[in-house]
Amino acid sequence: MEHPARWHRDQFPRRGPSWLRHRNGHGGPLRRDPADRLGGGVAAGIAAWRGFSPSTVRIVFVLATLVSAGWGVPLYVLAWLFIPALGAEANIFSKARTDAGGI
Repeated sequence: MEHPARWHRDQFPRRGPSWLRHRNGHGGPLRRDPADRLGGGVAAGIAAWRGFSPSTVRIVFVLATLVSAGWGVPLYVLAWLFIPALGAEANIFSKARTDAGGI
C-alpha cells in the first residue's frame, strides 16, 4: 500500500471543468465518512474528497433522483456498497461476499 503522503492533491493534474477540480479536498482515496452521515456517509465522503459542502452533494443526489426518474437512489446505494468507510480496508460488498457468517 502506498504511503498517504503520495495522495497529496498537488500530484494530480488539474483537468476538467473548474467546478469539478479539487478545491480544499484531500485528494486521496475516496472514503465514506461515517461520523458525518445522514444515510451511509457517501455524501460526506464525496464532499471531503472533492472539497465541497456535504449539503451541496446531498442536494445534487436529491435533484438527480427527482430529475432522472429515480436513478440517484440506486447510485447512492451502489456507492454505499462499494466505497469503503474511513479507516476501513474493505468495502461492504467485499465484506458481505467473503463473510459467510454475516457482516
